[in-house]
This record gives sequence, C-alpha cells and structure tokens, in this order.
Amino acid sequence: SLGKVTPVKSQSPCGACPYFATIAAWEGSHAIRNGALVDASEQRLLSCTTGTCSGWSLTGAANEMVANGTATEAAYPYVASNTACNASALTPYNAINTARVNGWTPTVDEIQQAICDHGPIATAVNASPIFQAYGSGIFNEFNNPVSSSGAPSINHFVALVGWSDSQGGYWIAKNSW
Repeated sequence: SLGKVTPVKSQSPCGACPYFATIAAWEGSHAIRNGALVDASEQRLLSCTTGTCSGWSLTGAANEMVANGTATEAAYPYVASNTACNASALTPYNAINTARVNGWTPTVDEIQQAICDHGPIATAVNASPIFQAYGSGIFNEFNNPVSSSGAPSINHFVALVGWSDSQGGYWIAKNSW
C-alpha cells in the first residue's frame, strides 16, 4: 500500500468513522487503478447524506460514493460537525460499485485476496476500551486482560490497508482516531 494511502486523519469528536473508512478504501483503490492519490472529502459524505456525527453505515457511505461521489478534501474540508450540504461543491470522484467480501464472514484468505485485488477495504471492528487505549505497535486484544459482559459489539469502522504474516500475523489498519 506504500504510496497508495493518504496520511491518517482525525475524525475528532465527531463519530465519522463510516465516512473515513469508506473514503480511505476508495482513495487506495483509486490510487491503484489510476496511479493518482487523491485526498477525498469525508465531510461531503457526512454533510450530504442522512448520516450524522453519531455515525451511519458503511453500506450507506459506499452507496453515496457510487451515486454521487465526493469532492476533494481541499474543496470540501472536514469540520467534524453536522453541517448543511454544500450542494454546489463539485464531486468529480465516485466509486464504480460496492461489494462485500464473502457476505458477513469472510476468511482471512478472502480478505487478503480482496486487498490484493481491490486495495484497502473498509471493515467493522469492536472498539473495546482496550482498543480505544491502543497507542502503537501490534495490538492483540486476546493478549490483554479483558472484562467482558457478553459478545463484543461492532461499533467502529477502519480501513484494512494490508497485513503481515510475521509475529503470528496481523492486519494493518488505517484508523481515523
């Protein structure tokens, strides 16, 4: 993914992770397919859909990229709030389609193949308190003491930009925190 992913951005206090994950996946795919890295606008997806800073869905964000596209970050900068849609902003960048990797439960091999075939992919994760406290290095929640009150909830979206098979294997994720 070297040279195919824009720098990590901060969603600030706004729960805009669906837009950040969707844009990160689109940016990487666009860079691989077109040889040009575009810094695209998450705010355009946030402001011009029914989503809010309280979140939305990856499916909704991806469908918006197909139907209406987005602007560049420079043309429609991120302000981390629910602002009215600037309908006059040009949206020259759109996705050609959306897809899931083998429905809801892809295998590791299927996810890796999707990254090879299409570039970064947006995915859902459980952002547990331990995940939220993560700072750097390889994160492995199973190696940390966890107090759990039931099944983990899916409450955050990131873009998987790669993986490594070393040290037991791990995903490389672009996270918008």
